Amino acid sequence: MMYNCENVFPHVVIGDLQKQEAPTAERRLLADAAPHYDEFVVLHYTATNELPFPFRWGDFMLTSQNYGSALLRISREYERRF
Repeated sequence: MMYNCENVFPHVVIGDLQKQEAPTAERRLLADAAPHYDEFVVLHYTATNELPFPFRWGDFMLTSQNYGSALLRISREYERRF
């Protein structure tokens, strides 16, 4: 579903568009946004905006390791700077 103020529209995905959208967005973020930050973590997940709002991590172990590694690097850099 897509929401626009008071209006609700069912979100319809045609073919493999949804599967293509995330990798394309991730590539663009990594190319255009990531270089402007000291750390940039992509969190892979699957979710909908329809009740009851199901959510799951794409690969929980990999996400946890990547996020934990980024936090460790950030905390070490903070200690080094301050």
